[in-house]
Amino acid sequence: MAVDGIILYQQLKTLYPLLPARINKITQPSDSEVLLVIRHNSVNYQLLLCVHSQYNRINISKLNYHNPTTPSSFIMLLRKHLENGLITEIVQDELDRCVILTILKNNEVAELQTSYLYLELMGKYANLILANQNNIIVDAIKRIHPYENSKRIIFAGAQYKANYREKRQNPLLNDKVAVDQPLIQQFEGFSPLLAREVEYRLVHGENFKSIMQELEDSFSIFYYPESKIYHVIQLKHLNQTFQIMDINNGFDILYADMQDKLRVEQFTGNLFRYVKSEHKKNLNKLPKLKQSYQEACDNEKWRIGGDLIFANLHLLKKGMTSVDLFDYQTNTKKTLPLQAKLDPKQNGQKYYRNYRKAKNGQQHLIKQIEHCESQITYFESLSQQLEIADLPTALEIQDELIKLGYLKTKNTKKNKAKKSQPKYSTFTCEKATIFVGHNNTQNEYVTFKLAKKEDTWFHVQKLHGSHVIITTAIPNEKQIRFCANLAAYYSKSRYSSSVPVDYTLVKNIKKIPKSSIGQVSISDYKTIYIDPEKPD
Repeated sequence: MAVDGIILYQQLKTLYPLLPARINKITQPSDSEVLLVIRHNSVNYQLLLCVHSQYNRINISKLNYHNPTTPSSFIMLLRKHLENGLITEIVQDELDRCVILTILKNNEVAELQTSYLYLELMGKYANLILANQNNIIVDAIKRIHPYENSKRIIFAGAQYKANYREKRQNPLLNDKVAVDQPLIQQFEGFSPLLAREVEYRLVHGENFKSIMQELEDSFSIFYYPESKIYHVIQLKHLNQTFQIMDINNGFDILYADMQDKLRVEQFTGNLFRYVKSEHKKNLNKLPKLKQSYQEACDNEKWRIGGDLIFANLHLLKKGMTSVDLFDYQTNTKKTLPLQAKLDPKQNGQKYYRNYRKAKNGQQHLIKQIEHCESQITYFESLSQQLEIADLPTALEIQDELIKLGYLKTKNTKKNKAKKSQPKYSTFTCEKATIFVGHNNTQNEYVTFKLAKKEDTWFHVQKLHGSHVIITTAIPNEKQIRFCANLAAYYSKSRYSSSVPVDYTLVKNIKKIPKSSIGQVSISDYKTIYIDPEKPD
């Protein structure tokens, strides 16, 4: 869900103590995000401005972001006008979902100039607009030309005008409520969700002013996993369990997975679609191969047919399309199809050729079936890995597919630089280091390159998932449960319960010959059952 005016009002309160702030760096993690690295009192902060239609927001973020090697033209423009500038003010347009950042910066001739960055957080109309001191638009992340919308034009050279809205009361300054009119029509900043909550509380005897005071005092997010909605006030009308998070960290937690997936789709192109397509293609191919194999196994009918034709050549003549012949071995009459353009001997020879072709094709079809089943397993594992992958992990999957010849690289020049090691995750539990792979390349690396033979290996049972290594041969119960949780959480069974996880020493892990990367066999293992939880 998107933020409303009240959430934004509370969110901005956490930013005011960070002003004035100098803009040290500007990047664009995705096509709908701009990241300002700002500095205040010798401390750096990441100010995220997101204009995605569903996840638009502004917050101080502590997550790690991928920096594209080639910046967009809009980012280059922001760097020219804003980098090394000073953010002196961040204000909200009353209680509307519009934030105005005022930035001062010296131009090329050392003249102090003012720029305005308008962040409009209005669902599918969300936008980030740069304007000069005369409020003339320099550029926007989403341009709106006159032929698209004659009422509101957003492109270079146009005068910036705020989005029109009906004037309503500020609920934080008014305590009078019209009982015959919906709250959303009376007050600024109210979303339908907040209006339902306030109406529910008023019906149950709470005072409007006290509810507004509770909103003003809250710097937390109340998140309801069952409904996947949140607000800065407890939503009593839902009657559901909730989680309480700091307002800035809460946005990171709530939107991290969703934004990661969007960035993966943006920077890896059609990777999701390609993996899904290959998996589906092999699923459709497998039953056809098995049917062909069954037909190839029924090759005796061709030999018997050839024998009957040559034993009864006197009954056949060219031009016949079929013939009924008696098989003395089975005491049955058989109808044999013939090709009219062939003479009797040629028809018999064709039956023998079909017999040899089917017999020789059996081994070929067995290999094809095994390869197809391997491909199904491989692309199923990639699909599951992509579902929970961050951008570096997805890029490694893309490189893996390029290396194996499935995808073509766009870079025609050979990369002579030394290849960096995979970006696996690292955890610690009671002084023992734990390595977690999130794709086939990382799994291969942590198991066969990083781990020692006396280390302990964990993996979810009979499903695709992460290889987890802990650097001890005899882990205690807490370490076993922690590693088992990692293996279960980073697998297809993330949202299941009582997930079986196998664990054994690394020396008992063997690569499967001629199998896809990351596939292994294990021996002498134990199993633990775990309810997966997100690791701290």
